[in-house]
Amino acid sequence: MIELVADEQRQHVLAPKITQRIEPRLFGEPRSGRPETSGDRKGKFKRGAGYIGWKKSMYEQAWFDSSTELDTANILDESDEVSFWARLLVKRDLEIAWEGGNYYPDFLAVDSDNTHWVIEVKSDNEAGSIDVKAKRQAALRWANHVSAAPKINGIKWRYLFVREADVAAAKGSWPALKGLGIA
Repeated sequence: MIELVADEQRQHVLAPKITQRIEPRLFGEPRSGRPETSGDRKGKFKRGAGYIGWKKSMYEQAWFDSSTELDTANILDESDEVSFWARLLVKRDLEIAWEGGNYYPDFLAVDSDNTHWVIEVKSDNEAGSIDVKAKRQAALRWANHVSAAPKINGIKWRYLFVREADVAAAKGSWPALKGLGIA
């Protein structure tokens, strides 16, 4: 599935003016786990720890840059409406070109109606920055291009941008999070 998406992305993404060609890596390369792990996904957040005990994650271990990202992962993992999800790693899983370079979203999730979601989580302070807005627009264009690609066979790809306030207000609900974020 990710290979098809990568192929379509290369065909449809707006080509930035670059002098050097960058080859994306395919999603799903082996990952090394973190030496420090935690099964306490609802306790105090510890940056750098590999969180374990997921039911729907594509990987046994996931690590996060913020407690809000961990909270989002918990929403995805516990939702009856989510089939599976993955924490995307910078420069490894999904690159979206934008005018400032490449953008690397936080999550990929597939929900029960087979909609594929690319999800970005930002702090309330960062959400309004010019760069974040430009990346969001590039990701929305990317999702539209991929959804319209014939090879995708009608699979709907969507982009969801959520702030920390949205994650808190969703109170653990995936449908609420989709409604609060910018899709």
